Amino acid sequence: MRGTPPTPSGRPRAFVPAAVPLSSAGSENSRGARKARYRAAMGDQPGAGLGLRGRKKLATRRALSEAALRLAAERGLENVLVEDIADAVGVSPRTFNNYFSSKQEAIVSLVLARAAGLCDAVAAQPPEVPLWEAIAEAAVGHVRPEESEQWRQGALLIRDTPALEAEQLRAYAGIESSLAGVIAARTGTDPRTDLYPGLAASVAVGAIRAALRHWLDASEDRSYPDLLRRVLHGVGAGLGGGVAPGHEGITCLTGDDGRGTLGGPGG
Repeated sequence: MRGTPPTPSGRPRAFVPAAVPLSSAGSENSRGARKARYRAAMGDQPGAGLGLRGRKKLATRRALSEAALRLAAERGLENVLVEDIADAVGVSPRTFNNYFSSKQEAIVSLVLARAAGLCDAVAAQPPEVPLWEAIAEAAVGHVRPEESEQWRQGALLIRDTPALEAEQLRAYAGIESSLAGVIAARTGTDPRTDLYPGLAASVAVGAIRAALRHWLDASEDRSYPDLLRRVLHGVGAGLGGGVAPGHEGITCLTGDDGRGTLGGPGG
């Protein structure tokens, strides 16, 4: 197998593709199989608890994603076939279909690799850390400077391609569900009966998406981690449930005493 393809160097152009054919993966394209792939992707932490076989699979998955992103940025998504992606990595189209149901999913998987670890990162924050401080620090901690250009290119490609944006929305739905469980565990609430965990997870993921879109659209050079932290602290102050001192900026969804009123901590 050849090494991981080089990272693209230029910003991808904006385009709206024609109808994009999906790979012919047969039953692998079922809704259940797609959900299973996203659950698996959310556990993809580089080398964590994996044997040699697991690390090789993870490396192949990432190489396919990087090749899909590079080729789509160079040619336009509508001009890239699954066979092209597989050939760039030195594997068969069948191997590609073992990892992804479509080229769209392959690209989105790479861009969301950082977000996929958000739940574990929030859960790993010390229990004394306020909830929204934990969410903000976990999210910011997944912004790695050494990967920023490739990640930005992927985010731009998704933003400018409706087929990819739809794939991204499906992936974010899975992240929201998992994050709600983590929030419930940290706040002593029940996602089946309390509104707060699901609402907080939806708001957190929505805030991350909004911050990213604003950062991509902004003409001036600004720090995405700083923007992300500020946005998450702001929405956290509005929902209640704990933010660090000095970040209380929004109070429209809290009671007069500053406590949460949606079934969350103190509510």
